[in-house]
Amino acid sequence: DVRRFSEILTCVCFALCFYAGTVSVWSLMIGREPIHRYQHNQRIQALALGSKGAAVATASGFEVKVESPDDRGFWQTTGTFEIQKLVNFLHLVPEVWDSPVAVAAAEDVVYLLKGEDPGKILHSVYGQPVTCLDVSAHEAAFGVKGFGWMLNEPNQVFKASCHILALVS
Repeated sequence: DVRRFSEILTCVCFALCFYAGTVSVWSLMIGREPIHRYQHNQRIQALALGSKGAAVATASGFEVKVESPDDRGFWQTTGTFEIQKLVNFLHLVPEVWDSPVAVAAAEDVVYLLKGEDPGKILHSVYGQPVTCLDVSAHEAAFGVKGFGWMLNEPNQVFKASCHILALVS
C-alpha cells in the first residue's frame, strides 16, 4: 500500500539542499545514506517536504520540481513546472495521496502546481510582493506588505494584509 509506505518513509525524512543545486533526502529509519538524490542546474531557492507521505518539492531558477516514490519505493518526478517569476515560498499540500500538489508564491503571484498541468494562477497581487505563505488541505493563505501614503505624511506607511484562497482540487 503506497500510503502506508509513504507514512513510514516520511515519519523521519529530511532533506538537504546544496548551493550547487543538489538535493539529498534521508530517512533516519533506513540508514545513514540518502534514499534519494537529484540535481537542479542552479541553486535551490525554496524547498518543501510533504507532511504526510514522502514527497519533496524544490524551486531553482524558474523551475519547480516535485518528486515522490511510487508504490514500490522508486522515486520519480511527478511534476516539473516552469514559472515566469522566481519562487520565494513553496509548500506541499497535506493529505494529497495520489500525486503531490504544491503551492508556490513567486513575487506577486500565487500558483497551484498539480500533476503535469501547467501552473495555475490562484491569485495575483498586482505589484505587491507576497511576504508569507501557508497551506492546509483546502486553503492557502498568504500575506502581502503594501505601501500606502497618508495625505499629510510624506513618509511611507506599511500595511499588512492576509488573503485566504480556496484550493481547487
